[in-house]
Amino acid sequence: AYDPDSEALYAAIHRNDTIYVYKHDKTSAAQPSSFNMIASLPTMEDQENGNTIVDFVFLPDAQAACLCTSGGDIALVRGEGNMNQDPLEVVGSVDSGILAVQWSPDQEVVVLVTGGRTVLEMTRDFDTITEFPIDTEEEGEGVSHSVGWGKKETQFHGSEGKAAAQRKSDVDKYTTSLDDDEQPRVSWRGDGSYFVVSSIDISKGSRVMRVYNREGVLQNTSEPVDKLEHGLSWRPSGNLIASSQRLPHRHDIVFFEKNGLRHGEFTLRESDQHKVIELLWNSDSTILAVWLQVKRVQLWTTNNYHWYLKQHLTFEEDIIGFNWDVEQPFTAHIWTGGT
Repeated sequence: AYDPDSEALYAAIHRNDTIYVYKHDKTSAAQPSSFNMIASLPTMEDQENGNTIVDFVFLPDAQAACLCTSGGDIALVRGEGNMNQDPLEVVGSVDSGILAVQWSPDQEVVVLVTGGRTVLEMTRDFDTITEFPIDTEEEGEGVSHSVGWGKKETQFHGSEGKAAAQRKSDVDKYTTSLDDDEQPRVSWRGDGSYFVVSSIDISKGSRVMRVYNREGVLQNTSEPVDKLEHGLSWRPSGNLIASSQRLPHRHDIVFFEKNGLRHGEFTLRESDQHKVIELLWNSDSTILAVWLQVKRVQLWTTNNYHWYLKQHLTFEEDIIGFNWDVEQPFTAHIWTGGT
């Protein structure tokens, strides 16, 4: 977590049954030893999944770092605190646990996916806006109000003709990728008007993406895609939602429109198979980072609808964190197991 005003860096580390929060000030020497432990949070171990860190982000308006754990705790860490105030305050808890968290770009709204398979939307003060089941048979307002132009059946399909457009895939056979971590993901559009949730639908046995407006009303559901994976990132400019798909003969980065329809793809360059950990757009939408297990990051750009691999970064240590800088679009922050 990074405070852009003071340029302080916060780090949260889970050891045994405690989460420790460290702070590194700009004036400190750039060495691991210069991180000072400022707070700790005891955790109750979940025998099945463990109590892990789900999200850790700095909130400038609150002047605090927000920590969310899989055990359900939501805590604020305010610097070093003082003699009369503990620097760490647990401000709420989700009984069923937390699987995914994503703040809106303006940090006025936060969306959580709970262990009870619900989507929980709250204000920045953690007041509930809405909560609803993640699994639903409904496809969204955008589908029911469509006049048909966004449907695959009405799109031009070249020489194959309309018969190809109406050919039905056996979607009942669609499954998840063996590389899927089976965890949900949330990503916001850059203007904060919509967010998308990717999760494995229990009734379908495959991963589905659902697009909601800021009020939490379902707008669209993605078309069925076999072996769609967990990686998820909505391009800040708003025109594409990126994910990945593992096929027997290749590994693709696939794109969707807001209406849930596929809109292109490109194939990763792999000397051997690698699991996609995360996908991350930079702030000006010009670079898509593909974080691959466990020591590699590929940086892709596009021009005239063609995708180009600009850089392939390989590290000696395992990558444990990757984030683009919010203010400098061509700067990335990468943490490895050796730092």
